[in-house]
Amino acid sequence: FPVTIKSTAGIGISGFSNTNFTPVKNRSTITNDKNSIDSTVFATNPENRKWKNRSINLNYTFKINNKGSEISANADFLNYHADITQQLESQNFNPNNLLTSKSTLQSFLPADLQIQSIKTDYLNPLKGNAKLEAGVKISKVKTDNTAAVFDVVNSISIPNYEFSNKFLYDENISAAYLNFAKEGKKLSVQTGLRIEHTRINGRQLGNPVIKDSSFVRNYSNLFPTVYLQYKFDSLQKNQLTLSMGRRINRPDYQDLNPFSYPLDRFTYYGGNPFLQPTLAYYAEVAHTYNNKITTSFDL
Repeated sequence: FPVTIKSTAGIGISGFSNTNFTPVKNRSTITNDKNSIDSTVFATNPENRKWKNRSINLNYTFKINNKGSEISANADFLNYHADITQQLESQNFNPNNLLTSKSTLQSFLPADLQIQSIKTDYLNPLKGNAKLEAGVKISKVKTDNTAAVFDVVNSISIPNYEFSNKFLYDENISAAYLNFAKEGKKLSVQTGLRIEHTRINGRQLGNPVIKDSSFVRNYSNLFPTVYLQYKFDSLQKNQLTLSMGRRINRPDYQDLNPFSYPLDRFTYYGGNPFLQPTLAYYAEVAHTYNNKITTSFDL
């Protein structure tokens, strides 16, 4: 890109480091069919978390002419790393409150998340207080989650292959959009269309107990949007807006992680790599009075 008086370039760097400790205690009572206590389980599962996050943003804007036409580009690079350790200790007591058994499960759960994205936008003002915008964006997400779980017996750590595993996840999204807007004295219109293509590649590495597994998913979607605003008077005390479109809500990356690990003796958490995104159409009608009071109706 040319660097001239018409251009602006920038760089932003940020990051933080954070630690968190969560003590978890649980008491469970097991009864028989006569509602008499068979046993009581006391469990503790303290969790230590250490987060190290950093990000870099590169941006550039070039003014094409004095009419307001410009082109801009943004690149983002983000890295999130977490070190998580857990130690689940369970103690079983009989109805006479005598200890019958105990167990210790130790977990090391490091996780890495890398996000890279680059986008380019073009703005072209048109006659009649209108403008045309277009752009493309490519993003890549890569996660690496490891679960190293051990049974601790007589101070000796023995690998637990039922809960130990490693999950690798790659997500690539390519998108392009076109948007037109025109502002009038009473009626303003904005409409656009965005297309996205998503490619997902996931792999769960095996161990002596659990086999390898993998999946690949490809899908494309269109997202139209329409926005209308009508001003009933010149003072803009009464405005009516109508917005319609289609949006997508993707599952959290942690919810796609197929690991199954215990939160306590009777509670297990596991993700599902085959979760699908939620697609929904929406419509909203809103009235604004004096730019202070807004009432809306959603469909």
